[in-house]
Amino acid sequence: AIIAGRPPADLLPMLDAARAEAERRDFFHWPIEFPEVFHHSTERNPGFDAVIGNPPWDRIKFERQGFYALHDPGLRGITSGDDRDERLQRLLVAFPQIEREAEEGARLSATLKPFFRPENGYVAQGRGDLDLYELFCERYAALTRAGGRLGVVLPRVTFLGHGSRGFRRWLFRECKPTRLDQILNNRSWAFPIHPQWTLVLLAAEVAPANKGGVLVASGPSASLAEFERMLADGGIPIPLDDLAAWTPAVDSTEPTWEVPLAPTADHVRLLGRIRRGPRFDQLSRGENPKTDFYETLAASPRQARGPGKFRGVFPTTEFHEAMQRGFFTPSREGPGTVDVWKGRSFDQYDPHGAAPAGRADWDEIVEFVQKKRLSRASRFAKAFPREVLEDPSTHPIHHARVVFRDTTRATDSRTVIACLMPPRTPLTNTAPYLVFPNGGPRDEAYALGVLNSLPFDWQARRYVETHMAFFVLDLLCFPPEDAVDHEGIAERAARLSCVDGRYAAFAGEAGVEWGPLASGERDRLRAEIDALVARAYGLSAAELSFLFADFTERAVPPSYRAQVLERYNAP
Repeated sequence: AIIAGRPPADLLPMLDAARAEAERRDFFHWPIEFPEVFHHSTERNPGFDAVIGNPPWDRIKFERQGFYALHDPGLRGITSGDDRDERLQRLLVAFPQIEREAEEGARLSATLKPFFRPENGYVAQGRGDLDLYELFCERYAALTRAGGRLGVVLPRVTFLGHGSRGFRRWLFRECKPTRLDQILNNRSWAFPIHPQWTLVLLAAEVAPANKGGVLVASGPSASLAEFERMLADGGIPIPLDDLAAWTPAVDSTEPTWEVPLAPTADHVRLLGRIRRGPRFDQLSRGENPKTDFYETLAASPRQARGPGKFRGVFPTTEFHEAMQRGFFTPSREGPGTVDVWKGRSFDQYDPHGAAPAGRADWDEIVEFVQKKRLSRASRFAKAFPREVLEDPSTHPIHHARVVFRDTTRATDSRTVIACLMPPRTPLTNTAPYLVFPNGGPRDEAYALGVLNSLPFDWQARRYVETHMAFFVLDLLCFPPEDAVDHEGIAERAARLSCVDGRYAAFAGEAGVEWGPLASGERDRLRAEIDALVARAYGLSAAELSFLFADFTERAVPPSYRAQVLERYNAP
């Protein structure tokens, strides 16, 4: 207690330390700085009439390699770990203060993270690394009075990621979002920074949305002229009831409110049709399988069948290319070494293996991934019994598995690029793969066929920014289960994938032949999959033709488009 305005002597050191820390960090307390806004005696609705902002977009996570690259950008282009280390050492010898700055940055990051917790007023943060823009979004909700206005510039991922779900739920439940204009900041035409990002200009009123409310959106605008034209056109209305239906509750009773890129009303209508199917995170959720299924799995992991073929499916990675680069180097040779593949090492149904991340010792690889699988943080532990996990031969690395590229963009020729990996192929973080605790080879082939289809790719383009991140996969919808030809898609995708003898075991389990296919046969099978998936989504021939416009003719040639439509219209 403080008596007569003077603190007890034993508190003086603590107060001195607090004052020094406050001066160093330059704390800002809104209610103290603006008492007339938050504590006026007649104020019954505290907060600002309007909040306008452009928050920083920096993670509260110190990345040492990225910090060093700020001082020597050439470090980013070096693929060899040894060469990178040698160049870094030269940098630190020439400028030793950089190492001290790195240590200070790491220390500051470690002290900041524990502060942003519910007891300090931050209750809406989701999973993943904290980002300052997410924290600012939560602060906007506290600073704006009821009936006030909000106008902010945000990264598009605010309307996609897990970390911003709390903000989106506040925005769409307690506010009236009046405009959401999306800008593709190509060549920095709108802002001098973040040329690779899609930006969002958000305007909202802090008042409960009316029943039947509408969000007016535009973009993405790739130039000032395009932005002005979209403003003049008035924007595209997206009914909030539709947006809620597209993004059903997953981790609470509230919708997740991811906002798509839908530049025209036709995009909104088509997306509404595709979003009627179950989201990936809905398909993969469910209780653990029964013990008898586990026993079947332990006896024959690849042949196992269980109720709910997608239940428990989850994406995962093996090696982080930067953090675990000591396992693989370009020059490593020997009879026990294997190539470590990355995203660029495959294409759709094409495991070409070019441009690997490096070579590694197979025994070291197996030991590492097995140890990782047995860790408490592993998702494997919740999906498989201990007796299966402790047997290294059951690890997916020994078998063919469905993999997809992490690095991708909505403007690429194809956005979703998936492939069946050959057995004994280690993968980096740019090539995550799917684990199927309940499904068999045909279920994996079915998932692969849908992932590589044109309708699914078109849907992904509405949500992908720069990565096919796990949270993006989670929110994408598969076709309705009662409308899909599961076996037809699976058989064709399995045959497309089994290109040589590496897939003999998978082909046998899936009931298809293996070996190379002529280009005409490959196109036929792919066109049939695209047609089957389009039918499963309930698309009309006109809607199928409409989605072709999202792809270049080089990516999807006119002859192939005609073939897909022919297969679609066939009885």
